This record gives sequence, C-alpha cells and structure tokens, in this order.
Amino acid sequence: MNANVKKTIKLFYSGVFTLALLAVFNNSAKSQKVNFSGTWKVDTLKSNYGGYGPAAAAVTLKIVQAKDTISIERTIHPGGGAARSFTDKLPLDGKTITNTKGTTKSSVSIKWSGRALVETSSFRDDKFNKTYQATETWTLSPDGKTLTIDRVVANDGEGGHGASKAVYHRV
Repeated sequence: MNANVKKTIKLFYSGVFTLALLAVFNNSAKSQKVNFSGTWKVDTLKSNYGGYGPAAAAVTLKIVQAKDTISIERTIHPGGGAARSFTDKLPLDGKTITNTKGTTKSSVSIKWSGRALVETSSFRDDKFNKTYQATETWTLSPDGKTLTIDRVVANDGEGGHGASKAVYHRV
C-alpha cells in the first residue's frame, strides 16, 4: 500500500471518529432536561390571556422538579377574590393522574417534548355536564429567568376554544 493511500485511509477514519464524537455530544446536549424548579410570578403585561381573563393563569407557581416527578403549586385569585392554591405532583413520563371529587373528574399528565414540558388536562363535571380540555407547553428562556406557558384550550366548558400565553419571571 503506498503512502498516499495510507494517509487517505487515516484521514477518513479520523474524520469518521470526529463526526461520531460530535454526534454524541450534540445528542447529549439536546437530551439534557430543563429544570423548572423555583418560584415564579406572572407578568401580566407580557401575558395574553386570549379572552379568558387574568383568572385563567396562576398568579404564582412554586415548582419542585426531581428526576422523575414535578410538583406544581398554583396560586390563583379567582375574580379578584381570596387566593386559592392547589398542588399537582405528576410523573414526568406522561402517565395520567386521575382524581374524582363529587361530580368532578379530572385527569392530568405531563411529559417531555425536547426541552419543553407538555401538560394535558381535562376536567369533567357531570352535575353541570361541562368538560374542559387544554394542553399547555412550558418553555424556559435560555437564561432560566422566564417561564412561558402557551395554553391551547380545546373546550372551555362552554364549547369554546382558544389560546393564551402566560409569562412568568423567577422570583
């Protein structure tokens, strides 16, 4: 084998090795999950409630994210009244958690979609024959200081649908 062929083969394998390393590091960086943990306060000026009004979004979120679960405490001020808080602890694998209280049945799930979280929820009240269905996509700004939640409502309980955006800043 002459020297030029050996050199060409060596360069070829060197290039293949470099490309393989780049692929590994690139996939590793893409698969890193975002950590949404923290206390978040809504920015009403940057939020767009899509006709649902500010009550459609939590005023504050307290999020504790572990490897396989996320705990989300939402505090709302319905109609400007007294604050109410409720907490969901969800597995991050998309498993649906269901709950029944009286005539109301709810189901919520959350899963990864790249670096975003997608939460799907539905609530059914048999007493009033109403169903609410929505999907939220959570994204975090590159600096980790802004959380944006884009909500698509498939059924608002009155047969309506629409979209809203809530923007939060880390406190």
